[in-house]
Amino acid sequence: MVISAGLQQCGTESSAHGEWLVYSNQLLLFPPVVLTSSGSAIVRGTTTVIPVECHYKRKQTVNATPLTPTWLPMTSTISVFGLLHFSLRTMADDCTSIRSSSEYQQGEAVFLEASVEAPMHPPLTVYVDSCVATLKPEPLSLPSYKFVTKQGSVPPPN
Repeated sequence: MVISAGLQQCGTESSAHGEWLVYSNQLLLFPPVVLTSSGSAIVRGTTTVIPVECHYKRKQTVNATPLTPTWLPMTSTISVFGLLHFSLRTMADDCTSIRSSSEYQQGEAVFLEASVEAPMHPPLTVYVDSCVATLKPEPLSLPSYKFVTKQGSVPPPN
């Protein structure tokens, strides 16, 4: 029988004993229950308790001093790189200027420019997962027309 569980799962307790870290738990084996034809239950045997311990040699002394984080908090990132400014604009047919109208006829091509402005940040790439066109500025309003779906793919025409 193979039982696989993390060292700190299933109620495991940890302790330090000298140069050893010890993780301990109990494996409980319950006897089988047999149902008779009359519906009564017969229990054959008693519950067995097997203590399980994992011993790991300590490599370093552990104390309660705080650790210095290896990650950069978002506040540090903002103070170094500044805020990121995202934009999504509709472009004219030649994609060199912003489209003057935000109204489209069904079947008309839509050219979009998704960008992020980050003056002090290394270059970034913007991905558009989904996009929907609606008559109102609420994305869940009806009718709606999905034109970018499934992490950036374009759905087939109806």
